[in-house]
Amino acid sequence: MGFRNLTGPQSGIGEFVVSNYPSTGFLWDLSDRHSPKKIDGVLLGNEFRFIDSLSYKEYVVSNGG
Repeated sequence: MGFRNLTGPQSGIGEFVVSNYPSTGFLWDLSDRHSPKKIDGVLLGNEFRFIDSLSYKEYVVSNGG
């Protein structure tokens, strides 16, 4: 599943929450297609929470398969 933060350009950071996140899943920041970055966060039940800047960003969530 892909999603974007289109609220930028803003300064500061914000918390993002992805619901129905699988325990084997992972999240990538694809904002720079030449240098994707794996996003670390906290999995609480089926919600994955992470902190990132509030600039324009593009993310992809994988089920880990």
